[in-house]
Amino acid sequence: MKILVLTDLFPSPHDPNHGIFIYQWAFHLAQKCDLTVYQVIFQEKSRLISDQELVHFRENFRSDQRFVWTQRVKVIGCFDRIWRRSYQFYRLAKVGLKHSVYEFDLIVGQMGCPGGYAAVRLAKKFGKKSVIGLRGSDVNLYFSVPILKYLIKYTVKNTHHLIPVSEALQKELIRRGTPELKITTIYNGIDAKIFTPKNRNESRRILNLPLESKIILYVGSLEIKHKGLDLLFEAISQITTPNCCFILLGGGEDQPQIESSIHNIPSHHRIFLHEPVPHSALNDWYNAADLIILPSRREGVPNVILEAMATGTPVVASDSGGIPEIVVPGMTGFLHSNGSGSDLAVKIEQALRHPWSRTAIIEHSRRFSWNRNAHEYFIVLQKLVKSDD
Repeated sequence: MKILVLTDLFPSPHDPNHGIFIYQWAFHLAQKCDLTVYQVIFQEKSRLISDQELVHFRENFRSDQRFVWTQRVKVIGCFDRIWRRSYQFYRLAKVGLKHSVYEFDLIVGQMGCPGGYAAVRLAKKFGKKSVIGLRGSDVNLYFSVPILKYLIKYTVKNTHHLIPVSEALQKELIRRGTPELKITTIYNGIDAKIFTPKNRNESRRILNLPLESKIILYVGSLEIKHKGLDLLFEAISQITTPNCCFILLGGGEDQPQIESSIHNIPSHHRIFLHEPVPHSALNDWYNAADLIILPSRREGVPNVILEAMATGTPVVASDSGGIPEIVVPGMTGFLHSNGSGSDLAVKIEQALRHPWSRTAIIEHSRRFSWNRNAHEYFIVLQKLVKSDD
């Protein structure tokens, strides 16, 4: 079975962590079928990437590469938008793949737009079947944005099958009129070779972190509203547990505003920003923390939570999206009310006092593996290829 994947959410020379979870999905699925990934990198003119850089990046990204990986760069302008990227992606794929697309049994788009939209249009043009993997914002947000609503509705209606990462997304798709038989929920996985439990103090020494502090870690993009970092700052000002150290690990467009907010928080706690680290280096950060926090206002199934649980570290996260499907209150973490900074503060303090069992957290995390994900994906794709409709 030959599968073509279209996505822009994938690692690149300027951002090796970008879409790393889709890379892991592709890597494991490629062990079961012949897989080609066609990635479009939307790049500003001032940061253009040469063909030589792309080749060097792909060759050195991972030594045991199992799929064909093609990268194309599209220059973006000052009016760059997701809807524009969707049309641009399709045009690039239509030209770039016109001689090879007939070789494939199926086209998979990852994210509803732009990759999913391009995959559906390409499949329709060349008489192929398509499957769309939905991650979260492409359902939770795009349906409420006028022009994106048109694109995501077209994508959902015209693809042959949809694979969301949570039951919450599946229910939303059904609520919007998608037949249940057209949807299969498949959860993201964890790379157990990367995320394993370690001695907490050992990880803190490696990272030069204080041994005696309560370390509360946030890992993700620095987006104030989407990721709920304003709620975190509100919570920090209310937390009375002594000797807490909050670390925000990531980068993003809101970083200057976040740096300003940190200076203005009336709190005795230490708060630090740390630049993003390679995905493979996150294991020590998870192990060093007493608690992982994710106060997002909307989510699919965040891999940060799955990876943290694989190290035995508890989480406090919002009860949004698919998060309640993977966090077991009192066993793997606590859920706070979506949008409530005060409840986030309560749950953080409760979690810092709670007698967690690392063994129980790790055991729960084993339900989510990339091998299981790849197996379930393969079954869906294989059935679709063999079907006549």
